[in-house]
Amino acid sequence: MTKEQFASIKAYLDGAYNRLDVNPAVWYDQLQHLNYEVAMLAVKDHVRASKFPPTIHEVIKRYHDLLDNPQQLPADPVIERMRRDGYFNSPVPEPPEIIERRVQKALRWLYTGIISDWFRRDYERYKTTELKGARHVVYLGN
Repeated sequence: MTKEQFASIKAYLDGAYNRLDVNPAVWYDQLQHLNYEVAMLAVKDHVRASKFPPTIHEVIKRYHDLLDNPQQLPADPVIERMRRDGYFNSPVPEPPEIIERRVQKALRWLYTGIISDWFRRDYERYKTTELKGARHVVYLGN
C-alpha cells in the first residue's frame, strides 16, 4: 500500500477511536506490504467488533483471516467480468462450486500479489480491453 492509502486507514481509525495514539512510521513499516483494500476491510471489521483500537498484530491477523476465506474478500470488477465471460469454466459441464473455487483462488492470487505470469497477462488484457463475446477456458485446479 502507498503512504496515501495508509493515511486513509489511519484517518479511519482516528475517526473511529477519537485520538488514536500510534507511531505512524512503525504502523506503515508493518502494514506497507499489505494490499490496501483487504487491509482496510480488516480495519473496518475490527472497528465493528471492538470498542478498543486494534494493535498492528490484530490488523495483520484479520488481514490473513480474510485471505484464507476468499468469499469475504472485496469483489474485483475485472475478476467478475472474467467470470461472466466464462473464463473460469471448464470445457465440460461441472458444478458451480468448482467454478466458484477457481474464482476465489484468482481473488486470493490477486490480493496476495502472488500471481502467475499467465494469469497476470490475462487479467491485464481483461482490464484494458473490451472482449465482446470472447470466451476463454482456463483450468486453475480445485
